[in-house]
Amino acid sequence: MVFDANKQYWGGAPDFERVTYKPIPENQPRLAALLAGQADIALKLIPDQVEQLKNNDKARAEGAPYAGLYVLAVNSKVPPLDNAKVKQALSMAIDRDSIVTNLWRGQGSVPTGFVAPGDAYYDTSRKPFEYSPDKAKALLQENGYKGEEIVLESSTIVGNDRQMSEAIVEMWKKVGINARMETIEASVRAEKNRDRSFKGLFWSDASSTVQDPDGMMYRLLSAGGPQDYWRDADWDKLGQEARFSLDPKLREANYNRMQQIMDVYLPWLPIIVPVENHGVASYVNWRSNPNQMLEVRRDVLTLNR
Repeated sequence: MVFDANKQYWGGAPDFERVTYKPIPENQPRLAALLAGQADIALKLIPDQVEQLKNNDKARAEGAPYAGLYVLAVNSKVPPLDNAKVKQALSMAIDRDSIVTNLWRGQGSVPTGFVAPGDAYYDTSRKPFEYSPDKAKALLQENGYKGEEIVLESSTIVGNDRQMSEAIVEMWKKVGINARMETIEASVRAEKNRDRSFKGLFWSDASSTVQDPDGMMYRLLSAGGPQDYWRDADWDKLGQEARFSLDPKLREANYNRMQQIMDVYLPWLPIIVPVENHGVASYVNWRSNPNQMLEVRRDVLTLNR
């Protein structure tokens, strides 16, 4: 996509003539394009690439904690994922601390719930999601899991997706879950997202568009929403009431209760609140937006002449 600058823009003329957006799905070719001077900004670097840029005079990493969550969304309509206890076992088998430390080199944190840190009604009293392989095994045994296959469909929608998918599938196998990773192209993912036809679990970079739970968890998971794979009448009622209420106490109570319901039924398995880093050429002054809006206004992006 190519955009010509509007020199009459009310906020001041941009500092360039044209912006070109070019999709480069794979991580290494994206960074290579930046270092070769074929790109000025390369989005969503993985942590190893951030390390590569630390002493590079051609480009640097710019980033911020993501205003959202990286989650594994769940198709709770297909067996055995229609069993809440099986989903609880899947969650307890994931060593999120290890993912943050080893795969993200500490560039992130373990989520405590389903509301993004810093959002309205973020509950600071919630603890990080529990890691307990023993409890995961017990839940599977108690609820008659018979080794049905569970598929994690991985694509390039989030940073480090392949590495995280491989690690999580191995964690699941260690507690006796018959898990398999399946890599899908971005175009296939778009079709599955449109048709709501994911086989089991899939990555979502749930973004808090308005810094409020209504703009993230309720927008995505509500009836008719993009991730409508699960329904709970009380959750739906609480979310609808909070959406239209002007009473902050009611809204806070509703969102806290909605998270408690999600703790049981887990339509999402939150994995990490990452620091999203982007590669920026040395001649570009650019400030990244925490919620993935790629802004190029004059007060965000200028060039060193």
